[in-house]
Amino acid sequence: GGVDDGGGHQQQGNKTKESDACVKQVVVMGAGRDTSYLRYIDSKLIDGSNALGHHYRQETRRERVRWYEVDHPGVMHKKMALLKTSPRVIMDEMQKDATGNVSYAVDVRPRNEGIASSTTATKGQSDLDNTGSMDMMDVDLRGQKLESSLPTNGAILPYHLIGFDLRLSPLQLFETLQSALHGFDPSVPTLFLFECVLMYLPESSAISLLRGVSSVCGPNAIVAIYDPVLGNDGFGRVMEQHLTRAGVAVPPTIDSNDQLCLTACRTIDSHLDHLTACGFDIAIGCDMLAAYDTVIGLAQRARANAVEMLDEIEEWMLIMRHYCLVVAGITTGSEIDLASHLCSAGDHSPLGFLSTKSVMRRTTSKH
Repeated sequence: GGVDDGGGHQQQGNKTKESDACVKQVVVMGAGRDTSYLRYIDSKLIDGSNALGHHYRQETRRERVRWYEVDHPGVMHKKMALLKTSPRVIMDEMQKDATGNVSYAVDVRPRNEGIASSTTATKGQSDLDNTGSMDMMDVDLRGQKLESSLPTNGAILPYHLIGFDLRLSPLQLFETLQSALHGFDPSVPTLFLFECVLMYLPESSAISLLRGVSSVCGPNAIVAIYDPVLGNDGFGRVMEQHLTRAGVAVPPTIDSNDQLCLTACRTIDSHLDHLTACGFDIAIGCDMLAAYDTVIGLAQRARANAVEMLDEIEEWMLIMRHYCLVVAGITTGSEIDLASHLCSAGDHSPLGFLSTKSVMRRTTSKH
């Protein structure tokens, strides 16, 4: 918590927390080498409409979104090394956790904003250099304050890399997120994104993490999950066999009742059960075949279809039916009721969920 300074701001240590209601946050769990933030600031992440015709365009003022990426410390350390050594994005400033934790606060921008840099890309260094793709993280390090815990002006930088093992207590994670360096604010709307992440966690760790999100952020949290759903059919059993041989779907040990979320959540209904048990009072989900029809827009589908010729349509449909998109939130105590809006189904659904192709769950929240 903070102390009001009498001017509409809250002081938290030597950090000023902005009262600007337009500030939003994105937390990408298990981010790996994902480059969504770089595509976001380069205006290449979202621009179009879903299949129901609802238009959406990303906020172009990137300072209004704080972006947090969380993954194992070793992964975040390597990602920061990539950011330091690549020449296609300019890094204006980088702050490092002074206590020894692997966490960084960064301000980066695409080189095409027109600011001259101190280094130039080596011709032919990457096949992506001539395409404008942001899939490789190319950055020019411009900041010098590598060991300081805060920018000199007290502002919170927009991009954060947090090294954390998601199997540990989420209280530790939120303690790091809410530190002066990272400035995470649980009182503003926040999207928590889990893209093929929960599947790798023990069920108990996944439940603990989701409960942590709901208890800390309450109605300001929106959770979006993309994960396999093995089901109980033949195709799902073959998937499970392949993942077991790959060391992913490892059976639980004899002396433990815990199992991976991958095998514990075999259906969309089981994902919804998890979420409602963890404090979210509204949730909606569909398989990815339905999402491809209604959630993914025409422009996005055209781009995906152009990537590779597909001649096994039946197999593709089976795969899509064994992955899901689930969105959840909390309606109780919310002033704007963002959760009800995003978890709605029908012609007015902003995300494109249709009641005939999705499953919805509502409960009485304990918040």
